[in-house]
Amino acid sequence: MDNELIVGMIVMIACCFGCGALILGIGVHCEKMDKPASFWSHRRVLPEQVADLLSYNRECAILWKRYSVGYFISGILSCFAPLHENWLIVGAVVIFLACCPGIPLLIIGYQRIEKRYISR
Repeated sequence: MDNELIVGMIVMIACCFGCGALILGIGVHCEKMDKPASFWSHRRVLPEQVADLLSYNRECAILWKRYSVGYFISGILSCFAPLHENWLIVGAVVIFLACCPGIPLLIIGYQRIEKRYISR
């Protein structure tokens, strides 16, 4: 196994687990909040707008936690790179699929939560 593969594997694993941990942390933080979690940075949700605060924050937390799974899977797959370098490629494909279609799915998921719990 050459040094480039080892460096690539280490960078991929660090990035995947780092991003996964950050996103998972957002989910954990949302779940523990005593005020409504905000999905968009420019738009705050007021407590009086939310019908059921605990359920709203729980669903927002689940949304973020599910989004983090793809990053962790990609990091785990990248750990198998010493067996065959194609595992890095598989990990990169998984991270691409987690990011590109994952972000619109995250937005759609939040819009559903918003319709269910937020009164305008």
